[in-house]
Amino acid sequence: MTILACDTANQTASVALLEEGKVLAEFSIHDKKTHSEKLLPMIAQLLETTGKAPSDIDVFAISEGPGSFTGLRIGLVTMKTMAYTLKKPIVGIGTLYALAATVPFFNGLVCPVLDARNQQAFCGFYRNLTLPISRQSTLENDFQNELFLKEHFQDKNAAAAEAPLKETGRFETSASTTFVMAQASLMSCAADTVCHVDVLAEALIGYKQDVLLLGDCATAFADRIRSLWAAESHPYHLFVAPESLFKNRAATVALLAQEKIQSGTGADVFSMQPFYMRVSQAERFKQQKKGSAKGEHTKNDTK
Repeated sequence: MTILACDTANQTASVALLEEGKVLAEFSIHDKKTHSEKLLPMIAQLLETTGKAPSDIDVFAISEGPGSFTGLRIGLVTMKTMAYTLKKPIVGIGTLYALAATVPFFNGLVCPVLDARNQQAFCGFYRNLTLPISRQSTLENDFQNELFLKEHFQDKNAAAAEAPLKETGRFETSASTTFVMAQASLMSCAADTVCHVDVLAEALIGYKQDVLLLGDCATAFADRIRSLWAAESHPYHLFVAPESLFKNRAATVALLAQEKIQSGTGADVFSMQPFYMRVSQAERFKQQKKGSAKGEHTKNDTK
């Protein structure tokens, strides 16, 4: 089985080709060019380098979000168009899970964080099931932290808060990460969410174990989280994975997609949608403007 995967959820664009479980090639570019400028040339170069034709691809895989609204749309439209044209299946993989899966060896909580602006981040909470973690009442901690994050959720309009959640064991995970629980060695401890760095810091304390941050705002958030932990006399450690080594990779998306397709789970080209988690800033501004106009209209009517 040959899989073409791409990840355009943030500034780095990544494409990879997987054949029978082996990565044939992977290209990543992190520059100021838009994904619309570089994605198709990257795919063409990838196929040329590996001696493959588009017709050789059996499955298309995409990092489905959360992340950059524009980046997700460009990646998804490109993959869906190719899948539809070639009449091949397409598979979506949660961006935060794919990022967490790049670190299979950390003995603690893996917390991928992607910039959501205004001191907020798209966050995931994962644990490697193959490592013997020593922890106190872990199941209870996970359950309490899930409730804490829901209570302090920062964006009331977030799609993740409104989307139906699927239960797996004691915990609930968003639809984009449900498959992961059954198929891979990483367990999702709480639903992917978006929150302020201060809320994240407090939630991480509840897990009572070492934490690894990784992602494009991990370094920026680390100092703030450490300062809040110090005030709480938190005895555990916060580590930051170097972004230059641990970032969103299309090869990881392809490997996870292979597991998913082998389990018989795929997606229809027409039903596949990006997982935005919340409405865009432009849409929120539009809603605020509409609300202000409605309030002003009501005010005038009462005069």
